[in-house]
Amino acid sequence: MKAVLDQDVIKKYGDDLGPIPKGVGLERLRFDGKKLIDLADLSQIWVETKGSAYTLHATPVPGSTLVDMTYADRRRLVFSAGIPRLLTREEQTARTAAAAVSLAKNQTRARLKLSQGDTADQLADLYKLVFLLVEYLFDNDSDNLAALEQLLPHIRGIYDPQGTVDTLGAKIPALKAELTAYYQEKAEIITR
Repeated sequence: MKAVLDQDVIKKYGDDLGPIPKGVGLERLRFDGKKLIDLADLSQIWVETKGSAYTLHATPVPGSTLVDMTYADRRRLVFSAGIPRLLTREEQTARTAAAAVSLAKNQTRARLKLSQGDTADQLADLYKLVFLLVEYLFDNDSDNLAALEQLLPHIRGIYDPQGTVDTLGAKIPALKAELTAYYQEKAEIITR
């Protein structure tokens, strides 16, 4: 049986290629016309881009770029203006941290949904708390004060005050700019 190749990529293995190294799959093997090459043995790999996908090669092929990388580095492969490169260690660390934060957010959302209800339920509860506070501030109502005093031990310490100032202090200017622009644009649309 004869092998089927697409450039150096083995689409279908054939006896004419010789024996496959033990424990190596075809996804990692290439044939340069003379011998089998394991991409895991290389320190430079040709990367052929195909739209948003790519193929790794042991030999130069049209549309490929030689990248100093190992087979294990393929997880760090990114494209800047269509040019393949490896993420720097700092970029990889930042990407890993962002993925961990995203996972933590999703897990927290899921737990909150189970314990507090969906987003609409959570927002309704926030409205209750805000309206209770507003009523107390304007009416000085003793019932509202008693309710707030009952809730205060549960609320206290949820957020670090300085951490909240730091976080919101960094975000509020951008929020102000976005909301100002939004309400101006909304007013212009309505008055057209």
